[in-house]
Amino acid sequence: MGYGWLVIFLLVGIGVLLISVFLLYRLFRPKKITYRQLLEQHKKKYLLKSNRFIGWLVVLFFFSIGSIGFLLRITLVSIYALAVMLLLIGIMNTFILKKKYKILDVTDRAFLSTVIGLGQVALLLWLNFISFSSHAEAYQIVRYEKDDWAKLTTIYLKDDALSGFWNIRTFESANAPYGDTVIYHFKDGLIGFRIYNGHDSH
Repeated sequence: MGYGWLVIFLLVGIGVLLISVFLLYRLFRPKKITYRQLLEQHKKKYLLKSNRFIGWLVVLFFFSIGSIGFLLRITLVSIYALAVMLLLIGIMNTFILKKKYKILDVTDRAFLSTVIGLGQVALLLWLNFISFSSHAEAYQIVRYEKDDWAKLTTIYLKDDALSGFWNIRTFESANAPYGDTVIYHFKDGLIGFRIYNGHDSH
């Protein structure tokens, strides 16, 4: 649960909008070129006219949002850290696309930077998923909040611990950690983000 689903819906919405705009945009640039011609075009001027290239971008986009949505449900990375990560990657991609690949069209750069950036974030999260150690953390439960319609229960911890990670504090009501203390089991991610690996209650 948590903002992982919100991110999925947001990214899908942005993706559908971007893909729709660029499919219409390509109607005004119908010329088709081969990959050999793409390689021969130093400035990559016609990069987004290749049907195959567009297809790979669409595949990359949906793979990326699926990966990000899945991994954010179990990875403890704050929404602020995620936003900073996306911003820095976006700036870097935009600079490289303009300076190295000579893609001067602003909409082309924005589209490519967004899709490639999502792929890079997904790659970082998958790298973090690699773990060689684990640990447990115990927290005191101060109250519960039940949603009978959705059959979900959210727990609140002492001193607002893990307040930014609603995804690991919300459970199906039948599996919620009813008790005074919840013990979270985490794997230590390769790049430093904790990975939720279950819980016990006492």
